[in-house]
Amino acid sequence: MDNEKRMFLEELARDFDLDRIKNLTLFEKFKFDDYVTLIYQEALYAEKEGLLRLDKSPNYTRNKTYTLFAMLVVSGTKFETIREIVLNYARSFEKSDTYYAKISIIGIGVMMIMKGYTPDSIFNYLMLLLGRDFLLENKKYSGSPCEYESVELELADAIEYKPLKGNSESLNMIC
Repeated sequence: MDNEKRMFLEELARDFDLDRIKNLTLFEKFKFDDYVTLIYQEALYAEKEGLLRLDKSPNYTRNKTYTLFAMLVVSGTKFETIREIVLNYARSFEKSDTYYAKISIIGIGVMMIMKGYTPDSIFNYLMLLLGRDFLLENKKYSGSPCEYESVELELADAIEYKPLKGNSESLNMIC
């Protein structure tokens, strides 16, 4: 792993409260398994088709949170701007660890795709956020993400977003 990717993982640990994800209930962790799978499938798609073609993916509109972040990527929004948007959305959920985890898992996954991590690395990192005990004792994860390449996803989408006003040019000016 190159130094830039290592530093990025250190920044994630510093900027996100990853214990809020690890401490979710068992039921919630099983729900987030599908979000991790979504990101894995999108990383595979980006690896094959290109990062700027994520909007052509069959999963592009499967989840509003993912669509929001992927739309920013496709429109050419700077990485630092996307990072700040993800952090601000996550921090806005002070009382809901569930929503915090959803924003964080999807946002971190999208940023890892942008940074060029392999799909397997992204999948394993995001699964580890759910906790070692969950993976080994409850999920019985084999350590091989390839079994998730074509899994049908069941994604609940309870977060509603206000329509984005402006364009990607105004978003790039934020940072």
